[in-house]
Amino acid sequence: MGNLIIPGETALCGRLYKEWLRQQGIDGVPPESVNQPAVGLKNIRNMCFLNAIIQTLYFTPMLRRNLALALGSVPVKDEWLISLLQIFRELDESRSTGMPVVASRIAGLIQVASTNGEFQQGAQADAHEAFMVIISKLLSGCIAAKGLSFPEQEQMERSSLIGHIFGMNLGQSVRCKSCGDESTTTRAEYCLCVTCAPPTASRQANAPVTPSTHEATTKTAKMLPSSLTRAFTKTQKSASSASDKAKPSKKFPKPNLFTIDDLLGMYTQREEIQEWKCEKCEQEGCTRRAFVAERPNVLLIHVGRPGQDAAMPRVVFDAELDLSRYLDAEGSSQKRYSLFSVIVYRSLGRGGHYFAYVRSGRGNGQQWNQVDDDEVKMVSWAAVQQEDPFMLIYEAPEIMSPMATDMELKLLKEQEQSKLLAEARQQVAVAAAESKMEENSQMATPEASVE
Repeated sequence: MGNLIIPGETALCGRLYKEWLRQQGIDGVPPESVNQPAVGLKNIRNMCFLNAIIQTLYFTPMLRRNLALALGSVPVKDEWLISLLQIFRELDESRSTGMPVVASRIAGLIQVASTNGEFQQGAQADAHEAFMVIISKLLSGCIAAKGLSFPEQEQMERSSLIGHIFGMNLGQSVRCKSCGDESTTTRAEYCLCVTCAPPTASRQANAPVTPSTHEATTKTAKMLPSSLTRAFTKTQKSASSASDKAKPSKKFPKPNLFTIDDLLGMYTQREEIQEWKCEKCEQEGCTRRAFVAERPNVLLIHVGRPGQDAAMPRVVFDAELDLSRYLDAEGSSQKRYSLFSVIVYRSLGRGGHYFAYVRSGRGNGQQWNQVDDDEVKMVSWAAVQQEDPFMLIYEAPEIMSPMATDMELKLLKEQEQSKLLAEARQQVAVAAAESKMEENSQMATPEASVE
């Protein structure tokens, strides 16, 4: 890397993070599963949403491994990263006693992060919003954001330890129906949000869906200093502006039952937008589709349910999810992600309650556990499948390398060009030296014959 400096880089992002992965011998190496049994967390005044998130993070193998190794080998001062590793260690230590742990430090941090009282003790909170705020804070702890433009910060976050685990790029293409001109845009995301609408509701097939209400989205967006801000605000605007103009290219067949594949299919299917004007030919009408441009190592899916309709369809899921059919590349080989956590929301009159199911082990040795605050019990996979999911969390079949930023690619190109230029100069110098030697040799030959 030499002495070239890229703004925003730290030991936990960019080239330094990639070099750290190589030094640790874990670049591209799948992590071992979390094999320990679950330990409960005390509910601190209606913060069940936080407990469900912590349990999910604790049972994320790649996060457990990389975070522990990083904080043990490089200087880290960020309080979110340190606090998360601390609660992981407390959960490990409490396993011998079986006593539940109090996540007071992270609870305090998320209360400070709350701008409108969303995550204050005793207040009703949305686990998806809280999850996104936590990821945003962890991302911020991995980079030096000062002085970076928004695109630079977004890319630096994607190249970081946290971005390497949860980050993905979602894309959208718009194609004019008249001239065929097509434009494609991508954005960094850390959760794939789909919507499960009641049978009578208007279904937005391709518009990415964020939290269930615009008010919640606006409040959360104010707390997100990173690329997540644009994800919340842009997708909400996209969903609302397209509501009367976009129509799916095909109707959904089962109004009372959705599978996750159904919802992802609705998200990625082509839709027609009649009141769209092409900048090239100035004709109206286009087709739009959404897709996964770059898939993550750990996939978060949030199932949004607008309103509290009693006729809300049920969502069913399997232990594996093949993401290949939703990727941009045609004919992609199977990418079978394995489910390891399910966050559930239960409506309880005026309020509600969050808890999680987490998987320890893999394959034949796996065991599912229900973690409901300080109550922990082993359950069967069949019991997990009976639940209606709020969030589903999967791990990839293999580990993909961290993203390379534009600045990193530019420097690599410049270094390669400098290397080629140096080699060319050396070749010229060698050729000149050889030519000089040959010239001297020819001049010396007649003198030798005279003697």
